[in-house]
Amino acid sequence: MPGGGSNEGDGSSASASSEVSTPVAVEVGSLQPFQVKGDPYSVSQRWRKWKRAFQLYVLGKGITNDSQKRGLLLHTAGLDVQEVYFTLVPDGAETNYAETFKVLDDYFIPKANVPFERHLFRQISQSSEETIDQFACRLRQRAASCEFGEREDECIRDQLIDKCYSAK
Repeated sequence: MPGGGSNEGDGSSASASSEVSTPVAVEVGSLQPFQVKGDPYSVSQRWRKWKRAFQLYVLGKGITNDSQKRGLLLHTAGLDVQEVYFTLVPDGAETNYAETFKVLDDYFIPKANVPFERHLFRQISQSSEETIDQFACRLRQRAASCEFGEREDECIRDQLIDKCYSAK
């Protein structure tokens, strides 16, 4: 009885075992739901940005369990995304986290029209308020959908030279 009293008093054995088995919840703020409605021409860009933010959110939360990540993804994305997802994947069909993202990627990121994407890239010029670094960043963002491959840096350089206002 005296040994049991000392364990109860300091709680060391109970707290040690609960720390090992219970994950620590880290509060890192919240993420806004994905806005499905809006400009249909920017939905793929908005989805890529939201997806990256969600992946950072999950990392910050320390969630590693696949089914928890999937549940958090569908919950955080919002009712409109859930409606899209459950229209594409029948109720009861089990998918993992990666498969869930693939279904949503296939829906929100249409196949790129590469010649048109390259046309849009060639139309970009530096604005008067923009620094060269900002201009280069904007070119790099647009080049992501142009499928330049190994020539991407070269194409960005050529566009910088051709459409930059700076004499330097």
